[in-house]
Amino acid sequence: MRRFIYLILMLLMLSVSCTDDSCRYEVLDRADSIMSVDADSALNILNSMSDSMSSASDAVRNRYYILLAKAQNKAFVPFTSDSMMKTVAGYYDRHGSANERMLAHYLLGCVYRDLDSIPLALQCYENAASMADTMSADCDYATLCRIYGQSSDLFEEELMPRNMLETADLLYKYAMKAKDTLTALQAYDTKAVAYYLLSDFDMEIKTSEKASRLYKKYGFNQESALALGGLIVAYSERKDFKNALRCIKCYEAGSGYFDENGNIEHGREIYYYNKGLYFLGVNKLDSSLYYFRKLQKVKEPTLNQRLAASRGLTLFFEKNGQKDSALKYSLVSYELNDSICTDLMKSGCSSVQAQYEHNRLQKHADMKELEAQKAKLAALTVFTILLAVIFIVIIVIRKHREEAARQQLEYEHDRQRLVQAQTDLQRLLAQTEDERNALVEEYRQTIEKLTYKLKAADTSNVEERLQRSPIAQKFLYMSGKPDMKPSASDWRELRAMFNAEIPGFYAKLNSRSILRTEEYDLCMLVRLHFKPSEMSNMTGISLKNVSAMRRRMTQKILGQDGSPKDLDEFLLSIKE
Repeated sequence: MRRFIYLILMLLMLSVSCTDDSCRYEVLDRADSIMSVDADSALNILNSMSDSMSSASDAVRNRYYILLAKAQNKAFVPFTSDSMMKTVAGYYDRHGSANERMLAHYLLGCVYRDLDSIPLALQCYENAASMADTMSADCDYATLCRIYGQSSDLFEEELMPRNMLETADLLYKYAMKAKDTLTALQAYDTKAVAYYLLSDFDMEIKTSEKASRLYKKYGFNQESALALGGLIVAYSERKDFKNALRCIKCYEAGSGYFDENGNIEHGREIYYYNKGLYFLGVNKLDSSLYYFRKLQKVKEPTLNQRLAASRGLTLFFEKNGQKDSALKYSLVSYELNDSICTDLMKSGCSSVQAQYEHNRLQKHADMKELEAQKAKLAALTVFTILLAVIFIVIIVIRKHREEAARQQLEYEHDRQRLVQAQTDLQRLLAQTEDERNALVEEYRQTIEKLTYKLKAADTSNVEERLQRSPIAQKFLYMSGKPDMKPSASDWRELRAMFNAEIPGFYAKLNSRSILRTEEYDLCMLVRLHFKPSEMSNMTGISLKNVSAMRRRMTQKILGQDGSPKDLDEFLLSIKE
């Protein structure tokens, strides 16, 4: 409910006041800040700004479009055209930071992913990763992780296991730098699938077992169970039924995919083949037939599920000695022929692989051509710099001569002023003592008037300086956020600001007795006009204790009994 009210207020603010770039920037920043927790709300805010973008500057407009694409991607809204993101990527190539360029090309890759242009998507992801400045302290490792995660998913869809292994290592590396433990561990799942596609089943088992242990170590119990689900078949085919049963128990207990009757959620019924294969291996034929039949009865089964059911029943009837039934389901398997389907998928994969490699080679050729152009440009630049140096030397010599002439004129002028000053001094010395005293008094009064005037102006501006200081603004922002507390460095910065703006504030408060740190901090908040409830929120002191402390400090500071209001009036009167 609170999030809904916040969204309504944001939309009202947009409709009323966002007519300039500074306001638009503020709204865009807020939309970006809530995007990770509520992508739909961020998307609504951005959509409500679309009409105002025609009058916005290029910087604001492109930031709007990159955030709009980011929100669409997070909210799983498919892209239908690449024209907008190509323009945005081109803009950030010319004007953006390394993180902005990386994000723009990553989102362009997401566009091509949704448009089923897989080679272009993979190339954009590779371009985006190459733009990351991993030597910079502010490198956006979270986006870099998403790039390698998306690349891994596409490589898996296109059955490109070697690329998966390479990408998984990079995903793990940068996920650890981003302190994203879950994503780092998911890289092991990617490697396990890659080893399965490469038919390296020993490495598949080793990698999945390691992933399960690490998931459990860091508290990801569901992921730990899921990592073992894919090993049931691998262990069963090796007749390692003890480990197969362990994986079954862990998967069913921890995956969260099963109801109270032991039925797995729709879309994951292929698991019944895995379990049926295990029971077939341990000669529990009734249980094996039960699960193969259960898979066969799935509503609207996928091709993979139909193939698995037919293969399982074929194996069952072969083992049970029912050759006619085994032949029947063998023919069904033949009609569905998974080897043909696999060949077709690999053929498509080869096409994607070829296009992907072609794009990489083309990019490499373009980079070589660009390097050659840069070499020519460097030679031209050196020649231009040489001419510029000669020209600058000539100008410097001329300037030196002009400066020497100017210094000679200035010397003559200063000599004349010295003569005049000596003459004026002699004239003043010739005046009477009364005349000199009158002149001194006149200057003294003038100085006193100016000093008083400047001091008064400085005192009148102290309130404005206090309120406008960055640290006061930060405390004001935190006062409206119950979940935010000032840090120790924030309090130190606030005390330093008071020492600079009101040097006598600390001394006047501690003239009778020394205040405790929390008492002095409370006095600063009173001087900044914070309400008691806001002071309670920022100091962590209850509202009741805040009032009690103010009463006690009245005696400690003023030396008399009084109300908190008396203390407040005294604190507000201190201006220097």
